[in-house]
Amino acid sequence: MRRIIIATILLLSCSATNAEWRKVFVWSNSSISYIEDSTTSAQGQFRYAWTLINYAQRRDDGSRSMRRQIQIDCNSGQARYLDLSTYASPWASGVVVSQMNASTGWFQISSRNAGEDNDFKFSTFKFLCG
Repeated sequence: MRRIIIATILLLSCSATNAEWRKVFVWSNSSISYIEDSTTSAQGQFRYAWTLINYAQRRDDGSRSMRRQIQIDCNSGQARYLDLSTYASPWASGVVVSQMNASTGWFQISSRNAGEDNDFKFSTFKFLCG
């Protein structure tokens, strides 16, 4: 009985921790991308959000997840990352493997079927810009 209670508590705490992330894309290697609902915001034509990728397998650098803040220009269809960190554990937890605190250059978001990385960006664009 004690094991059932502990398992239930652990299950509830895990789902509560991950409840604010909305799945937006599944990669061909079974990695999953999410947007954190509570971080989405709009300023004129720009949309901001934190995204997360939980990698299906540990990457060469030792990371199991990546969290990025994205800025999207809904009018021009361009985006850039403002902040990026990779982590040794899923759900942007554990040891920080790498970190970038400067924005990248703007990149164009094409329509679907322009490659898997672009399909993820397009899904994020559609989610945030409509």
